[in-house]
Amino acid sequence: MNKNIMIIGAGGSLGRVLCDLFVENKYNVIAIDKDENSIAYLYRVCNLPRKNIYIEDICNFDMLKRIIEYHKIDIVVNCAALKHVLWCEYNIKHAIDVNIFANLEIINYLKKEKKKFIFISSDKAINPTNVYALTKQFTDYITSLYNFKIVRGVNLLNSKGSVLNIWDEQKEKKVFTVIDNEKCARYFMFLSQMADIVKTAVESKDFIVEYTPQVVYKIYIYDLFKAYLKMNNILNYKVKNISLCDNEKIIEDLNFKAKIKEIRDVDKIVSLLEENK
Repeated sequence: MNKNIMIIGAGGSLGRVLCDLFVENKYNVIAIDKDENSIAYLYRVCNLPRKNIYIEDICNFDMLKRIIEYHKIDIVVNCAALKHVLWCEYNIKHAIDVNIFANLEIINYLKKEKKKFIFISSDKAINPTNVYALTKQFTDYITSLYNFKIVRGVNLLNSKGSVLNIWDEQKEKKVFTVIDNEKCARYFMFLSQMADIVKTAVESKDFIVEYTPQVVYKIYIYDLFKAYLKMNNILNYKVKNISLCDNEKIIEDLNFKAKIKEIRDVDKIVSLLEENK
């Protein structure tokens, strides 16, 4: 079992869960994130020593290389990405730099040093229709070309920047932005579920290129909003309808076998959200 593991994007929702999970399993975790508030959270909440936490950008390969060498890292897990479809469309160069070129530099180096790399990907990379999806698909290809591992997830419930997170920010003013298409649905999974898949990928001695969830939840955004209102006992509110980003799908494609649990009952969605608090 590899003991020295670097988590890039450690301050994000998945990164935090991974830090906790690997610390609990006696790994020496090195956490990297460019956001100082996220780093402060890791230091105070996750059981990580200060010397194992770095404020650093994934695009600064020279510094990442120094950290990998100093801590004798065995495996790198990259959770960092420019992930919002709209902002990737308007910041194409930055999306390519973060989601492709930064990964390529790390992958090249780790391959030469005979170390391991795991890339966190998305269902959006399947049959891509926008810049974000294309960058993720391209790095999927590079990762598999170098015989490294991909962990493909779907939307993570209650993750940073998710629609639920956005509604939490809007809750005080009670003016909510909601997609204006009742057919719009997304596949969801738990953060803990995704973290377990990453751990399996880290520890598996079998060569499997892609690790995927066995169960995902299909939820329509309108139903999710109704469940959010009910869970938070919100009766008086306003809705500001917004459109999907250009080239964004009404529902994503899946190219892997998973049990899809479609939930239309609002009470069942509430139960799922409360289970994932």
